[in-house]
Amino acid sequence: MVGCEPTTKPVDRDGWTEVPVPDLVAENMYHDGNLFVCDDRGQVTVFDAATLAVVGAVPPPPTPAAPPRGDAFNFKCTSFVPSGHELLCVIRHFAKDRHGELLECCSDGLEVYRLEMETERGDQPPQPQWVRMRSIGDRMLFIGLFQGFSFSAADFPGFKGDCIYFFKLERDKRSFIYRFSMEDGRTEELPGPWMHACTWFVPSLS
Repeated sequence: MVGCEPTTKPVDRDGWTEVPVPDLVAENMYHDGNLFVCDDRGQVTVFDAATLAVVGAVPPPPTPAAPPRGDAFNFKCTSFVPSGHELLCVIRHFAKDRHGELLECCSDGLEVYRLEMETERGDQPPQPQWVRMRSIGDRMLFIGLFQGFSFSAADFPGFKGDCIYFFKLERDKRSFIYRFSMEDGRTEELPGPWMHACTWFVPSLS
């Protein structure tokens, strides 16, 4: 259980353990033996999943110098994506249009960052940080608003790698499947039905 109370140690409540996070939790992800908890400011605290000891703190990914498209109201949504032994973060931009409706800014593209847990800074101790990626190679990322997963395009004939697949909500409140290419920065709509609500999931093949 990920809690929001500012505590100094994990609290055990009827078999559930509350993780000491000082601010509101926006999202969380278990990956490679660690629990990553992101607060509503984008700050990520890394806990050892077995002991719940804090093993690192990661600042938010860099904020663009100017809001996308110059809209009056903008915000970004981060999605954690485990990919092999790496943890990636995909940033999507949203803005209100002239009618006051919140829409995704696909024209501004998607940003991908990789978490580096140990980064040397001269005589300073190693500090975790997000490093922007210009390519994800053969990988395909399937993302929702907060989390996602990764596959290799080589394992799925006909699929294109170095791409991010996502659902975009249109004005009529229906979702469409889109693909963003890291190679050329283009976003294209893929054939598919209109959907009121949808999500990605990985079925068990066993």
